[in-house]
Amino acid sequence: MLEKLKSELRDLVAENRQGDLLRRLIEDLLAEGSRLHDLCVATSGRVKSWEMATAANTQSKEELGIERANINGSLLYVLGEISSADLKQDGEKTNEEQEFIPSFHAFGVDRVPQEGQFFDEQFEAFDQKVFFYYLHGDNRQQASSLAERLGFKLVGLQLTADDLIADIEAEPPLIVHCRPVLRGMRQEQYRASLVHAIAQQFMGPIPMTQMRGMLNLTISDLLNRPKLKRADGSQHPIVCINVTVGHSYWRKDLVPGMIRNFYETFCKVELPEDAPTFYFFFGLEYSDNKPIVRKEVAEAIAARQNGSALPELEPVLVSDIVNWFAHHGLMIPDGYDAEQLVAENFSSEGDQLDMLVVEADLKRLIEKFNEGISLKKK
Repeated sequence: MLEKLKSELRDLVAENRQGDLLRRLIEDLLAEGSRLHDLCVATSGRVKSWEMATAANTQSKEELGIERANINGSLLYVLGEISSADLKQDGEKTNEEQEFIPSFHAFGVDRVPQEGQFFDEQFEAFDQKVFFYYLHGDNRQQASSLAERLGFKLVGLQLTADDLIADIEAEPPLIVHCRPVLRGMRQEQYRASLVHAIAQQFMGPIPMTQMRGMLNLTISDLLNRPKLKRADGSQHPIVCINVTVGHSYWRKDLVPGMIRNFYETFCKVELPEDAPTFYFFFGLEYSDNKPIVRKEVAEAIAARQNGSALPELEPVLVSDIVNWFAHHGLMIPDGYDAEQLVAENFSSEGDQLDMLVVEADLKRLIEKFNEGISLKKK
């Protein structure tokens, strides 16, 4: 089975056998001339360069560590994208006629108000290098996956099976998730913790003894870092940084001012023309049993001085899941319709479900379909 093969190949990444994995992909499995084959050839060159730099000690441990992480990220992306059509005729090809659905399609349910506002505002933007968005909702509504969904669509990747049939190709954007541990009793300490958490995603480990220096960093300090390189060595044109502030760190006297000052000092700088476009998504989460926090978050967002706020994330309707399957008809077994498939696989006491549950169930069904297993109840 294809998924079993991919699982075996992922083990090679975990064992730091990148060279063995690439040789198998390039020489034995992937069809020459395919997009994934070309990405593997480019990544193979990066592995050789990394090995030479390691042996010659010409780069810092930080740079080498980040580049190895980026190489592993590229390899895992390739493994996630492999479908039967990418394999050589004499390779371990399974289910020749079946389409492969990427797992990120599970992010495609509802969120129409948020996505609509986001792209309406993009249509009005000209030559802007930094975008700043507030996301908010309870912690079961998956603000982080909305940030990923918008990032995929920014590069042209859609979340319907129609685009798979059309053979649309695009490389995903760089998406960085960050859930900072906010420390201190003053706004500056909170902001230093925030910048520290983001900077480490690009610069590698930063000792806590350097926390005070975090207040002097700007987005310009993230440029030219290995993290910004794609598998082929070119620079990511779009970088999405998703920051989630959990409700346990919420303080109405600190967090709103911290985010405002972060925008003014870290984000509001001139970037060179060839710099990536940065999208910051600040997800302010709260527990659904914390109505006071929800009210305070809404008031703070309404009083913001910078950035744009997308509508509050709420549970999705069962009819939205049915609509998702209408755009993934190849998953619906013969003799079924979307309503029946949803009724058998999604349990709800009412007509709504938390996005956390919806995405988990969709990923499970996508994985099952990709393994060639019918979703029809036995």
